[in-house]
Amino acid sequence: MSTRVVRGIFFSSFELVIDSLFVICASSFQSRVLGCAIFLSVLNPCNQLVYFLSDNSAKMSIQVFYEGNVQGVGFRWSVRHIAKGFELTGWVRNLPDGRVELQISGEENEVRAFLDAIMQSELRAHIRKQTQTTLAAPVTARGFEIRHD
Repeated sequence: MSTRVVRGIFFSSFELVIDSLFVICASSFQSRVLGCAIFLSVLNPCNQLVYFLSDNSAKMSIQVFYEGNVQGVGFRWSVRHIAKGFELTGWVRNLPDGRVELQISGEENEVRAFLDAIMQSELRAHIRKQTQTTLAAPVTARGFEIRHD
């Protein structure tokens, strides 16, 4: 569970106020709210309200096969361009049978948003069929790559 400090906006459905303590161990809060983040607010010794965002997002890895007119149309380049807007690790490559294979890892909300962005882009006109499989292990890559193997 990671914690980062966000100042200036009131978020909370969970509020915790401590008069003289600044440090709070967010990992001691093991509850999850329908897979959403949990927000905690704390008063530090100077009575400044500090907000902690406890990130409970689940990690996931997915393999996707795209069928249709997906080779020779800039499909891989466009997917890599879309991936630049997301915090993902993965790769995309052409297959000998005319399909394109995509493997990605990241937080579930990032992975889902990335796949939605592909389907909302101009690429959707080239996709006839999309097949998804959940992978057991994270994808091995540096950032997001176009593979040529």
